Amino acid sequence: MERIEIKSSLCKLIGSVYSPKNKISKQILIGITGKGGPKERFKEIGEALSQKNITTISFDFSGRGESVTTNPPTTAQQIIDLKNLLTYAKENYPDSELNLIATSMGALSACALSEKFNIKRIILVAPAIMTESMMKMPFTEVPGAHTDEVKNLSLETFVNSPTIQGIKSFTGQVVLVKLLEDELIPTRYFDIFRENSLAASELKYFEIPGTHGILHDEDARPGLISLLKNLF
Repeated sequence: MERIEIKSSLCKLIGSVYSPKNKISKQILIGITGKGGPKERFKEIGEALSQKNITTISFDFSGRGESVTTNPPTTAQQIIDLKNLLTYAKENYPDSELNLIATSMGALSACALSEKFNIKRIILVAPAIMTESMMKMPFTEVPGAHTDEVKNLSLETFVNSPTIQGIKSFTGQVVLVKLLEDELIPTRYFDIFRENSLAASELKYFEIPGTHGILHDEDARPGLISLLKNLF
């Protein structure tokens, strides 16, 4: 594992790179956690995929882990951070194809930037749908999909959200992953994603065992790793 530092608008972002032994990789996978969780949640995935000549990059978003700032982490800032990371990846891996994997609230960042950075594939695991107002809230204040506040939102509100507007224009491969024991993300979210992946070159949908916190679920994580190995 190699430690990297990337400059962002609020602070220096600290990341981890898991590379194959020969350091040559045609595929780069960038991990985006929901609520800006710690980069270590992609450690096992990165180590496993490095054996398939895939490089995985994960990092702490502003205000999380080693990326220290006094500002509370928000999705709006997460997008800025990811933009800086994607710029770094384009510059340092010019001959490699970029892929994104995002969980929960991280889906918005992936959807917002994928087309702009010519991403080959976005893998959305238990993806949340974030509205414009939710983007600016600290992660700790964003209402969950299971709350009445979000359940009562209209279909139009979801379709017009930054998350879905982003996926509409993406022309790469979209991979949706539903976790069978996830009690937070409703089935209708996957229907909305499927119905609005209009420009995608290919749409794939999988159901695997796991709870919403699959990245730190030792029992379920191997199933996600197996799925990722088969995708590449």
